Amino acid sequence: MLFRTLPIVVLGLLSAADLAFTDPLFYVVTQNQQSGTQLFGTVDPATGSFTQIGPTVPIGEIGLVSGPGGSLLTVDYAGNLDSINPGNGALSLIGATGLGVNIGAFGQHLGNLYATDLANNFYNVNASTGAAELVGATHLPVIPFVPGTPNPDGTINIYNETLFSAGGKLYATLDADIFDPTAAVINPVVDPKLYQIDPSTGVATAVNSTEILITSALEVNGTVYAFAGDAEALSHSFTLNVANGNTTFITNVDPAAGLIFGATTTPEPSSVALIGFGITLITGWKLRRAKRPKSISEWHRNGRATHRDHQYR
Repeated sequence: MLFRTLPIVVLGLLSAADLAFTDPLFYVVTQNQQSGTQLFGTVDPATGSFTQIGPTVPIGEIGLVSGPGGSLLTVDYAGNLDSINPGNGALSLIGATGLGVNIGAFGQHLGNLYATDLANNFYNVNASTGAAELVGATHLPVIPFVPGTPNPDGTINIYNETLFSAGGKLYATLDADIFDPTAAVINPVVDPKLYQIDPSTGVATAVNSTEILITSALEVNGTVYAFAGDAEALSHSFTLNVANGNTTFITNVDPAAGLIFGATTTPEPSSVALIGFGITLITGWKLRRAKRPKSISEWHRNGRATHRDHQYR
């Protein structure tokens, strides 16, 4: 019976592997504003669970993308390109972008690194040195204030901007707001919108309005997942339709994570192992089938024709 059930077992393994790929887990850089700490770890967008990896990060990070040799790349609040070891969260400096504290957003598209500044100019970023080279103006709204600065009435200036790749195109989201911590109210100054960017020129074209306070976004298997904050400085996950800017709520994220300012996919070793195991089983099954006698007479000639052999043939 073993050889007859093997194909079913293999199909089950491959199906499990496929399911694993549809339930992604993301590496993230976050900021817990209650504790004032910057963290690196993983988030499950389906459940909102967060697992910290390594110690707290010494400086806030913007954006998170894949890098060489399995590393991750991000840009810190001082405008430096940094590398993160996904195994232990260790942070290493690569080099200065030259944008300093005027860094706006950081992302990756078709293997290339891009960034914006607070005037929303668009730059190529050198993955080896960190140096940013101006491509052109996006014509996105300029951030109308110095982010993070308090106003005389106690409100705080904030903005959120992302760069991400989806469907072979480069996108951005942007909003700028006045946050009233006393009333826990956020008032938009630059309304939240989704844009498509031409990476050859940097020029952005508005797609549509979208959710406010989007802090990171990424595409997995054709679905764009995103994270946004709220007036309590907590995050939630959702899907984003890049055709019209519409969003669909998934779940609230563990409060320990805080705000998620960069996200990228984690590898799926368990799925790869399942597929490899399935291929091994298929190969073994075919080899055994090839050695198996082709007819009843052959079974008789080989002296193997018993009642049990005929039953399971």
